[in-house]
Amino acid sequence: EPSTHHRRRAVMTPAPARTESGGGVTIEVTATGARSIPASQVSYQAIARFSFNESTRDLTYDIRLSGTRADVDGIYLHRRANRPNGGVAYVLAKSAAPRISGSLKLTEQEAADLKSGKFYLSALSRKSPRLSARADLAF
Repeated sequence: EPSTHHRRRAVMTPAPARTESGGGVTIEVTATGARSIPASQVSYQAIARFSFNESTRDLTYDIRLSGTRADVDGIYLHRRANRPNGGVAYVLAKSAAPRISGSLKLTEQEAADLKSGKFYLSALSRKSPRLSARADLAF
């Protein structure tokens, strides 16, 4: 069949980089405006490394902001239910610091939701709460 332009591959969010060691799993993700739902144009991105220890339910994070950090209102971890977007589960930062790190102790339900892909990282824009950079977390 001749190649036509009406058939294009769907744009998919790339799978996060994943490593496993010592009872824990580490993923690396990049939050961008193109990954938001709906997609948005923002002047920054958040490059994040999350490590999850299933036995202790500890989730550690190290996030670096690049681009126009002054446009960032805050960094949040969201948990969705049966829809693409969800409410804020954790406020990771209310500033545009170049680097943010810390750890969280998840509940059993939160740990199960994290493992089933219901969490995502967002960096919200100071200009509008509808603008954000996003990355889904998949452990």
